[in-house]
Amino acid sequence: MSSKVQFKSDAFEAIHASASALHKVGAMDKATMRSFDETCLSTPPGLKPEQIKQLRETNRVS
Repeated sequence: MSSKVQFKSDAFEAIHASASALHKVGAMDKATMRSFDETCLSTPPGLKPEQIKQLRETNRVS
């Protein structure tokens, strides 16, 4: 089950890409990158326990 990363906007996607590049070359630490993740990435909607149970049963996972 693969999911594509969802950004809040195209601008946030560009900012996150730049920050990620800086992190890869060592110019930005892990804590700062986590902050960019929280700012730029959209939060998925919460699931009710019944929905989680249904997903697990459908995909045959515990």
